[in-house]
Amino acid sequence: IDELERLDPRVGDTVIIRRAGDVIPQIVKVVTSNRVNADKVTIPKKCPTCESEVEQFNASDWSIYDKKNLKKIKTFGSKIEAEYYLISNDKEGLALKEIKNKAAFIKCSSNYSCPDILRGNLIHFVSRKAFDIEGLGQEIINTLINEGYIKDQSDIFKLHVHKSELERMDGFGVKSINNLLDAIDKSRNIDLSKLIYSLGIPEVGEATSRNLAASFLAFEVIKSASFKDLVGIEDIGSKVAANIITFFKSEDMNNIIDKLLPELSINKLEVLSNAEMPLKNISIVLTGKLAMFSRDEIKENLISMGAKVSSSVSKNTNLVIAGDKAGSKLKKANDLGINIITEEEYSDFLNEPKKYI
Repeated sequence: IDELERLDPRVGDTVIIRRAGDVIPQIVKVVTSNRVNADKVTIPKKCPTCESEVEQFNASDWSIYDKKNLKKIKTFGSKIEAEYYLISNDKEGLALKEIKNKAAFIKCSSNYSCPDILRGNLIHFVSRKAFDIEGLGQEIINTLINEGYIKDQSDIFKLHVHKSELERMDGFGVKSINNLLDAIDKSRNIDLSKLIYSLGIPEVGEATSRNLAASFLAFEVIKSASFKDLVGIEDIGSKVAANIITFFKSEDMNNIIDKLLPELSINKLEVLSNAEMPLKNISIVLTGKLAMFSRDEIKENLISMGAKVSSSVSKNTNLVIAGDKAGSKLKKANDLGINIITEEEYSDFLNEPKKYI
């Protein structure tokens, strides 16, 4: 929001962009000399979908300071991390203060009950890397939301109750509904990592979901994990740990989870011996464009052998697998002296990992 106010981009403007973080196109300047008549962008006060008030979300910093001399000691990006620092240090005379920055973004205040937010959550929930429910595409999800059959993720597994009504709806039929209900029923058996990923926890992707599952082994343990427990997991920093804790503190999300879990059978993770997991506790990063194997295929193979697949390179990374046009991650790996292999060496690495680590 503050960038909109600072840059003042308008419809039809010519802008100068740069590649931020190797991926994101970021507007750095608006060329106003080429501007034709265009209205200033106005920040909406209500959600265009459900008419609920919008909320401004400020990116806050949290400072620890000495109450006696008001000297700032340390600053954190989340309240949870700052509170953990206070508990860990257990010093008298320290206090916590929120420093609100400019508004980063706006969001519908109705959260999970907003049809558009629900739609986005459901599309992610049924996607291939999550519950992978064949036949439950975006158009069908839209119809089921509009007709009132789905109000949250758990309602997907109760659609069989409405089978006769669904069969009579336009675009549906006995065969298509039977196929859909069979696919839903099949998806009830879910791996723990896919369940975690399906919930859409901010900044928790596939790799982090797998690391959480492999480290904690049970959903309830993840749900109640402390900040200290979480930051001890590969690929989880303080910000992601705070996101996970905040997510599971949400009353709305807990209500959804309480209705969802009885509908599922979460597959237990098999604990393998060290001999069966030659890459146990080895941290590996994939980067660049891969031609011979899919990224998912490589991840699955590495994780099945005990590796922790991370999305970022750090001093704790043991190996980087680099494809074509690898960027900043490859440079950082070289700077840190981390072992690097090409995609062509990947198969040999799986057979004899000790040669490369």
